[in-house]
Amino acid sequence: MPEEPILGKPPMVHEDSWQEFREAGLLWWVNRSLHLFGWALAVEQDQNGRLVNAYPVRCKFRGFGEDSETRGFRRLTQYLVSHTSDLLEGIDVDNHPEGAQGAGDASNEGKEGKEHRVDRTV
Repeated sequence: MPEEPILGKPPMVHEDSWQEFREAGLLWWVNRSLHLFGWALAVEQDQNGRLVNAYPVRCKFRGFGEDSETRGFRRLTQYLVSHTSDLLEGIDVDNHPEGAQGAGDASNEGKEGKEHRVDRTV
């Protein structure tokens, strides 16, 4: 993972690889949702199995077979187990730089004087 932030992006946003996205089970997860609309994210690999290109495609199929679903849930669950601390840290509004809005902060727009806290007990 690159240490330097993407130019023009907040410091908590870092570019990552399509390979890691795929290995985490996120490509499968996103494509499950996109299939509903007849879309998918396709990837191309070189001879060594490295991802070299990714792009949106229109598709006529919907969903995945049972083996792909099982593999996808296992992969994504393992990613969540391995990255729980990082994910919790990422939603901790106290860790956001001053003036930056996290995903949960948008609900506080227009509510001056009210403090926003993240409930980690869910």
